[in-house]
Amino acid sequence: ITLSDQNEIHRGGEGRILFIPELPQQVAKIYHNPQNAITLQQIQELQVLDAQYFVKPLQLIYDSSKAQAIGFTMNYLGKDFFPLAALFSAPFCQRKQIDESHKWKIAEQIQTAISKAHQHQIVIGDLSGLNILVNEKGVVKFIDTDAYQTPTQPHSGILYDEIRDHYFHGQVSQNSDYFAFAVILFQLLAYIHPFKGIHQQYKSLAERMIHQIPVFANDPQLKTPKCFRPIT
Repeated sequence: ITLSDQNEIHRGGEGRILFIPELPQQVAKIYHNPQNAITLQQIQELQVLDAQYFVKPLQLIYDSSKAQAIGFTMNYLGKDFFPLAALFSAPFCQRKQIDESHKWKIAEQIQTAISKAHQHQIVIGDLSGLNILVNEKGVVKFIDTDAYQTPTQPHSGILYDEIRDHYFHGQVSQNSDYFAFAVILFQLLAYIHPFKGIHQQYKSLAERMIHQIPVFANDPQLKTPKCFRPIT
């Protein structure tokens, strides 16, 4: 296959995504550091994930010498998908006419996907609004599945800090997946992270989690942002 800089469509901290001219229905994830590349065993263990919800690695990509894996192929979703985090903005939802019933449809799919992964002893770990894509029809797709914890591969512990469960020291487990799910569900409905706002004593997100002071707490030291929509 041909990998060209001009075919790059996205770049993140771990790697970049490129179109593959020879495989128009697929894209390539190429790691910045090939030492971090997924293994064939990990790919095989991830195949149990439900394709209805998860974008799974398909095949390893090797360099031209065939000596080292540098990435993998996966299905291309298309341009109509966008990060779930976009729905954490009230103006975006108003523009796209995405109401609460639409969000519940999305939330139910996320919950089902998490449960299905756990049934196969797979932990998602970095379950953030940036690693779940949706479209205006309410279809949900989980990406970055190569970072998941599998039966033989532990999670790296690298997480988006907003979904890290600091109360339990950031440990990655099935429970931490549900903590992350609770955080993004709250953001979907209330348009704010449950531990945001300004607290006079506890300044950081971690401190707020540890002391269990959410944005809806009745605390005179807490200033709640105007974007907060209380859940009724």
